[in-house]
Amino acid sequence: MKIRFAAKLLLIPVCCLLFSGCIKIVNLQDRAIVQGVGVDYEDGQYLVTMQIFSSDGSGGQTIIDSSKQNAKVITCRGKTISEAVEDTSISQGKDFFLGHNRLVILGESARKFPLSESLSFFINTMDSRADVNVLLAEKSASEVLNADINQGILPALTIEKTIQNADDSGKISEVLLIDILRSLATEHQSALVPVIAVADDEAENKKLKTIELTGMAVFSDGIYQGTLSETETRGMMFLRDEIEKTVYSVFNEDFREISVELYHSKTKIIPDIRGDDLRFTVQISADGMVQEKVLEPGKTFNEQSLKRVEDVIQEKIHTECEDAFRKAVLEYKSDVFYLGDMVWRDQPELWERLQDEWKQNAGKIKLSYEIKVDIDRTGLQENFKGVL
Repeated sequence: MKIRFAAKLLLIPVCCLLFSGCIKIVNLQDRAIVQGVGVDYEDGQYLVTMQIFSSDGSGGQTIIDSSKQNAKVITCRGKTISEAVEDTSISQGKDFFLGHNRLVILGESARKFPLSESLSFFINTMDSRADVNVLLAEKSASEVLNADINQGILPALTIEKTIQNADDSGKISEVLLIDILRSLATEHQSALVPVIAVADDEAENKKLKTIELTGMAVFSDGIYQGTLSETETRGMMFLRDEIEKTVYSVFNEDFREISVELYHSKTKIIPDIRGDDLRFTVQISADGMVQEKVLEPGKTFNEQSLKRVEDVIQEKIHTECEDAFRKAVLEYKSDVFYLGDMVWRDQPELWERLQDEWKQNAGKIKLSYEIKVDIDRTGLQENFKGVL
């Protein structure tokens, strides 16, 4: 037994030596650390734009110069994305490393291709990350990655943080590559991708570049169908139970403006299916607090005023949800709200009959709403003149 044990111990270093030959080793100084990738298609070729970490290129004397962008942009061309990256790697003399990549941006020209085709390189490349943010540019992806964004030490990091902040505030949904893979793996589900655009910002007589997230692109069967506006996107996020917080501004005869932050919301969609009658009840509850109010001269802010505010916000949520449902489901024939999964769980036999033509049955789906907004009265009692 001791001899066998000793033999096994000797085999361990031998195996390690054998396995080490299976992986190509590249020194860090020979790698180009990719922070963001843009994919456009023009003149029959892929135009791949890569934002590379480069402290030397920024002009800084340290590893990272906080006053500079610490990045440079490299452009590649090829019949495929792989060919473009490989040819440029040879000409640059460095291997591109995608393990730290933060963004994959698809240009407007890439909309005519299936998502699975546009993202195939990033899905199959060994060092690519599954948690990279995926975006769709209003125009070209190259324009976004070449924008002179002076808001952080790395432009790609600035865009990534902007996406996360927009998601936290109920503006758009952050979508990762793995989220799209899950959607593509399920036949009846659809994918959503945030839309990004470059804007000019005039400040101190100096034109700066900023980026804007303008809505969510809808893909059905991996094909681009259209885009949800900002308000439709918020309705979509309510229906998908993705709102963490969001702000509504209300105007009426009592005050010029009141802003309410909804800091907690919960959405449940309950199927109420009878035969071929595809009905769902949407239950939304949200807690809020008054952030700011500006009264009209001579007006008072009382309990009735607050109830009217709640009613207005409830109606706004209802309208945004209806607009999102009408466009995403009825017009774009997508299932971004997982209604098919709800039918399958509620009535498996009915789902067996409907699943092959689920998107064609979209016009039969009806939603009813139960929306309740409850604004916190704490700290407002002194304004109610004895009503409470």
